[in-house]
Parts: sequence; C-alpha cells; structure tokens
Amino acid sequence: MPDKKTAPNAVILGPMEIEQSSDEFVTYSNVGSVSINPEEAILHFALGGPANPQKALGVARIYLSLPHVKRFAHSLLQAIQRYEEVMGEIPADPMASLTPEVREKLGIPSNDK
Repeated sequence: MPDKKTAPNAVILGPMEIEQSSDEFVTYSNVGSVSINPEEAILHFALGGPANPQKALGVARIYLSLPHVKRFAHSLLQAIQRYEEVMGEIPADPMASLTPEVREKLGIPSNDK
C-alpha cells in the first residue's frame, strides 16, 4: 500500500481539503480582471462602488501558473453549474434589473443614453 505522504512533484487531480490558517488574508471583491502572459495568469481583485463605476480599489492580486488557472476556471464553472441547478440562473448583470427609481435612490447613474 502506498505511503500517505505526497511526493514533492505529485499532481493532485481530485478534490483537496484546504485548511484555513490563522493568518490567512480574507477580503471581499466585486470587481475583477485577468491578465495572461506566456508564463502565468494574474487575477486582479478590486472593490468597486455604484457611485463611480469606472473606479475600483485593488484589494488582491494572485499569480497562477497557466495549467493551474485552467483547472481553477474549470472548478469555478462546475461550482456555478451546481449552484444554478439548485438555485436558478445567476444574472450576469444584476444592475440591469434595477429600475430608474431604485438607481436614483442609490445614487447610481442611469444607463439611459
């Protein structure tokens, strides 16, 4: 029977339990972007507000290898599909459903041209 220790260069293909450390950085982000170069992908996370939709405050930047970001994207897609099967479709643009009255009360610029 194989040893339970994982070799340093082992590839983990299944689910992994991730234990939260006491000094783990936790934040919230509602804006994000991805930059990709030949070596890596960079996930940019920021916090934006409705008052100025063109500006956001960066809160985290995470660098991933390209194979890792591909596996991560696949995992995200699977999680979203499972969620939507139970809870219904997640709107891609929740702001689009706001009425002009609600936008005005919240100080969100109108999307009328």
